[in-house]
Formats: sequence, structure tokens, C-alpha cells
Amino acid sequence: MELNIHQVPPTTYQTLKMIFPDLENKSLEKLFVLVSWQKTNNDMTGFTEVVEHERDVLTKQFLTFAEPICKSFKEKGIWSDFIDPSSGLPYLGTRGSTIYIETDDMVTLLGYKLVELGCCRSLFHNEWKTKCFMGVAFFLGIDVADLIRSISY
Repeated sequence: MELNIHQVPPTTYQTLKMIFPDLENKSLEKLFVLVSWQKTNNDMTGFTEVVEHERDVLTKQFLTFAEPICKSFKEKGIWSDFIDPSSGLPYLGTRGSTIYIETDDMVTLLGYKLVELGCCRSLFHNEWKTKCFMGVAFFLGIDVADLIRSISY
């Protein structure tokens, strides 16, 4: 698993407030995103039974990773949530009027690449190409050092 932490670009605040209505009346200057990459055995641009099975396994692995981290910060009074990769919806909090799609502009604003496939787009990892799976978790007002210390996998 490869992890990256980014401060969320201000141009994405409005979209994130639609995804996470709990953020509506909050200042987002200290909103961070933890991006989790997992290397896959299969090219994720495919829609075969094998690829779907691998996506399911990786989704469960991400949920197992992200849930205890976000819950531990929530218990400390820090807003945190993550996106269920299978639905694009917040996992812990209130669901908003739109979903998070990893191939949207936020991904490119964070410096990640997408591959145009004609009918859709796919994530592209510099090393793993399209053999990758991404998950995201968000934290508001967190000390990044505390976040890094909380990650034990």
C-alpha cells in the first residue's frame, strides 16, 4: 500500500460540501485527504469477473484500513470520513447530494493522472499504470503528524 497526504485544493471545497453535508458550515482551510493506493494483479480498466472480484477484495481491505483511523479521530472530536470505493458515498457520515468519483477533477488537482478510455476514464499510477486501486479519507483540522502516527498497517 502506498499512502499520500495532501491539503485539499480550495477549488474542490464546494464539491466536497455536496458530498459531505456535515462540512457545510465549516472552514475547510485545514482539510486534508489521505490517498491510499493498492497495487492490483489485474488491469483495472477491464470489466471481467476476475477484475470485479479483485476490486471487491481491495475495497474490503481499504474499508478495514480507513474505518478505525477515521473513527479514532471522530472520537477525539475531529471531523473525518472516507469514501466507500464501491459507491462513492461517505462511509461514516451523512450522505450528500452527489458522489465522489475518483476520476473527477479533484484527482488531477492532486497531481494524479487519468487515462482516457473513450467511454470512461481510469486512474493511472506512475509505477503501476492502470494496475492500481485508490481509496480516500478526509480529515478536518488535523495535525498531519498525528495522522501519520495513527497509521499502523
